[in-house]
Amino acid sequence: MSSTSIERGDIVRIKPEWLEVGENGEQKYVVLQDYGNNRVLIRALNTGLPLPPVNTVDINSLLYCGRAYPKYEHEQIPSGMNVYIEASFTVKSTGKHKTIEVKIDEDLIPFGVAKFLTIRYGEISGLCFHFTREAED
Repeated sequence: MSSTSIERGDIVRIKPEWLEVGENGEQKYVVLQDYGNNRVLIRALNTGLPLPPVNTVDINSLLYCGRAYPKYEHEQIPSGMNVYIEASFTVKSTGKHKTIEVKIDEDLIPFGVAKFLTIRYGEISGLCFHFTREAED
């Protein structure tokens, strides 16, 4: 995949020729923001740090590795509304495909579905979801 198609929500790595001495070439990042002019904001994944490092980089220095979450904007999950979604994904450690129903509420919205599922199941791929119903309070 061409580096010019990298966009918000993609998982990326830094190309070997752009790594600093001693930097781990296996480190993955998620693209948080596209600033235009081939510049994006990335955040390191799975660092164990409470505030993972973020950097603005040129997209030509990145390798595409996959998607972190579906192409849904945060605003598409209304704040304060309790809904259920059906999430489908593959657990990388086992290769098994799972489909589960997840309740999206005010606690989970800022946390993020992809992050929640990753913590629960380990590294995942192919995440997609759709809304199934409103939750009853």
